[in-house]
Amino acid sequence: MHSDRHRPASVACISEFKLPEEDSNAIKAVNTDTLAQFAKDYKLNPELSRDDRHLLLNTLYEYKDCLTRSYKDLKIHQGYKLDIDLKDPTCRSYTDNIDYRKKIQKKQTNKFLN
Repeated sequence: MHSDRHRPASVACISEFKLPEEDSNAIKAVNTDTLAQFAKDYKLNPELSRDDRHLLLNTLYEYKDCLTRSYKDLKIHQGYKLDIDLKDPTCRSYTDNIDYRKKIQKKQTNKFLN
């Protein structure tokens, strides 16, 4: 006996499946002159094949609004706040806060001694 719990109670609509005309995720080709001008700002691996270089430049150009080459090009999203929860706040990081670490060590020592 088959269970009916995974079957829909009713069908609301049936529509014909149509393949998209073009791939919406495909990177749009940019003309060669535009890419040549754009490439002047980048140091690309000289060993790349012509096709790989073209594909890379096309990709960089397509996503140029998401990439930056300097801090002055970074944009600020007004009202955006990012909370980062650390797994272990006592872990040492590249921005190590020595005062905080000493405070934690003292707290752990007091806990151990008491």
